[in-house]
Amino acid sequence: MKAIKRIAIVGIGGVGGFIGAKLLLSSNALPVQVTFFARNDAYKNIRKQGLIFESGGKMDMVHPQHLYNRSKGAYDVVIIATKSYSLELATKAYADIMDKQTLVVPLQNMVNAAELVKGVAPEANVLDACIYLISNLIKPGHVKHLGGPGKIITSIPEGSNHKWFYEYMNQAGIPMEGRADALHQIWKKYLFISTLGTITAAHDLSFGEVIKDPKMTHIWIQLMEELALLAQSEGFALGAADIDHFLGFIRDFPEASKSSFQLDIDIGSKGEKEFLVDFVIQRSLERGLEPLTYIDLDNLINRRLGIDV
Repeated sequence: MKAIKRIAIVGIGGVGGFIGAKLLLSSNALPVQVTFFARNDAYKNIRKQGLIFESGGKMDMVHPQHLYNRSKGAYDVVIIATKSYSLELATKAYADIMDKQTLVVPLQNMVNAAELVKGVAPEANVLDACIYLISNLIKPGHVKHLGGPGKIITSIPEGSNHKWFYEYMNQAGIPMEGRADALHQIWKKYLFISTLGTITAAHDLSFGEVIKDPKMTHIWIQLMEELALLAQSEGFALGAADIDHFLGFIRDFPEASKSSFQLDIDIGSKGEKEFLVDFVIQRSLERGLEPLTYIDLDNLINRRLGIDV
């Protein structure tokens, strides 16, 4: 009998809920135990009624057998799916579920998430990683998948002990691959998520409204051009072809889709502003660049939040 592998998902929001639901709903034959780590209302609601998961017009109720709000020893794989602003605190809170045998996959909207995690859990095998997904948290314990394949790209793990994990994820309908150019792919995904989040949050627009309004599309392109210049200054060759790709890619999402950052701003929360907007402006200025469109939209976001500019 094969030894049971253990996967922990830390943070059961839009991303963690999507991954957890897909894994538990799959008829995967591999001997794998999937554990949800959640806190506060998410923990209470999932424990009481299960995780509500909507995708493709279908609603499922997922009942995890293993749901905890505190750590339970080291795991083979830890997927950290918290918001960017919670990453450091979550990594510290769950540090004891990661040891030198643990593969850690942080999936934040950041370009330096792995670096941050390594600072807290230096012994673990931490991967650079990103996921292509639009999945919103309707309320704690209720996740709605709006679009994107949920594809995960990671750096290549050390050794060959983790092939089972990639096989397991792919069998569950979550495309996953290790690539030597993972950091380039993370910057490419950031080109999409940062710029789209910024324009939708600043102007309170859906994805469809951005792409149907030539003026808004032009502003979005300007944001992508500014971020591409920053990526180039960091050694990652993003440019016109990548911008064209995302101008087409956005059409794969329902027109009424909204970014999670936009939803946060709608309720008066800064959300991931520090990581999606402030980081770009600050790093660009440090590199001698002029992110004028980002600065203009940052001012609009601050006004929506009631912050003097």
